[in-house]
Amino acid sequence: MDLIHALKNIGFTQQEAIIYTTLCKQGALTGYEAAKLSGISRSNAYAALSSLVEKGGAHMIQGASVKYTPIEKQELLINAQRAFLHTLDYIDAHLPQQIPLDDPYITLTGHKNIVDKMKNMILHG
Repeated sequence: MDLIHALKNIGFTQQEAIIYTTLCKQGALTGYEAAKLSGISRSNAYAALSSLVEKGGAHMIQGASVKYTPIEKQELLINAQRAFLHTLDYIDAHLPQQIPLDDPYITLTGHKNIVDKMKNMILHG
């Protein structure tokens, strides 16, 4: 997994993830500077910046020209964890109970699925 993919897993688009990492590396930037440094077209960079501000991933700094700054890494992680836990709580409260299987034998495919099942069996018997 790379950083862009990980940021996408917490709700960023590809372009938002690229812009966010650019802001983290460079500090406060104008939309033009963010576009130039990230390699994203100016219109897409401005859209990504606007969306990042709306999602709470960046802040606007008003001045002679508007600049954007990323929220701190720790704040991003806390916000993402809070949102994820809220989602898990909602699923837990609203997902109906599953009907037990009559046949105890299942077929697992895929390395990740097999490893996850083994870990769950070890943790929960």
